Formats: sequence, C-alpha cells, structure tokens
Amino acid sequence: MSQADEHVVYVGNNHPEYYVKEMRKGLDNGAKRIILRARGRAISRAVDVSQVSSRILGLRVDSIKIDTERKRLKDGREIGISTIEITMEVATPSL
Repeated sequence: MSQADEHVVYVGNNHPEYYVKEMRKGLDNGAKRIILRARGRAISRAVDVSQVSSRILGLRVDSIKIDTERKRLKDGREIGISTIEITMEVATPSL
C-alpha cells in the first residue's frame, strides 16, 4: 500500500472528537488506511479514538503495535516512553 493510501494522525491532548475529524479528513482525501500514533498518557485517548471511529466512520482495527521509545533527558538520564500505533482500515461488508 502506498503512502498516499495512508493518513497518520498523532494523538495528543485534544478532545477525541478532534482526532475523529482528522481521520475523516484523511478518508475524504482518499486514504484507505488510518494510522493513529500516541505516546505516554495519550495512549488511552488513542484507544478511545479508535473505538469511536469504528462506530462513527465504519473503520476496523487492522493491527496494533506497542513499543517503548528511549529518550535522553537534559540531565543525561535515559527513560522509556510507551508508544502505540493503531492501524485502521475501511471495513469491507461481509457477505
């Protein structure tokens, strides 16, 4: 699948409805796959957005990737930040 078929939405501190609107924009522009990405505290919001968009936009979860990013702080310490990537696709009607 080409990158033109994908639309990436970075989930942060905005209300979930904002991200659902961003997902709709991607679909309106021809994307067949929406990728939600979030880190840290925004992970639970990304999960909420995926569930709301399933109902409203008719998308289905294709895959979920969970990882940890390593980040170096100003004082030299290194910490791990949890990340999630939820890939959603337009649901095809079952026969």
